[in-house]
Amino acid sequence: MEVMKWRSIVTILITIILITNCKKDNSIENTTCNSMTTIDSWTTISFKTNYTIQVPSGFKGLGMAGFEGNTFFKFSNDTTIILEYGYCNDLFCNDFGDTLQTTVPLNIKVKDNSNNLITLDKIQRFCQNAETVGVLYYSNDSISNSNLYWNGRLYLKDNGLFKQAMQIKFPASGLETVNEIIETIKTR
Repeated sequence: MEVMKWRSIVTILITIILITNCKKDNSIENTTCNSMTTIDSWTTISFKTNYTIQVPSGFKGLGMAGFEGNTFFKFSNDTTIILEYGYCNDLFCNDFGDTLQTTVPLNIKVKDNSNNLITLDKIQRFCQNAETVGVLYYSNDSISNSNLYWNGRLYLKDNGLFKQAMQIKFPASGLETVNEIIETIKTR
């Protein structure tokens, strides 16, 4: 009887240890990585001070512009894909917006154009030489667009930190094109 008690206690302790040591993997490293590339038939344009991007033919908009810092605006011919950034204060526009904390989360909460808080819980990861250099967070969780378009935020690694680089709106059918555009971002 005494042996049965000890076995039960040991079994319970082992179970507790196993349960407490099992952690959910919250790493973006387990998501598929899109490789950075060049698409010869696409136009290369300035994206940020030290970056270029390629867009398919037919995309319109100024691209990178600015007098006291840079902003960016490009959209597809049918206006279903919109690429933009403008991280400005009263005096200057910066190339990048907010910085992610020390770890890259699996989702983020942002405000849409109508000031509604939305959760971007889908991820696309972008790699150069097996290193993650970009993360696109996106979701169709938005009150303001009737869930027709996905809202996205691209974060690029700049000086070792992931910084907000662009807002993107696109239909679900446009995800492949958006990924291809992001894959073409290069430093100069």
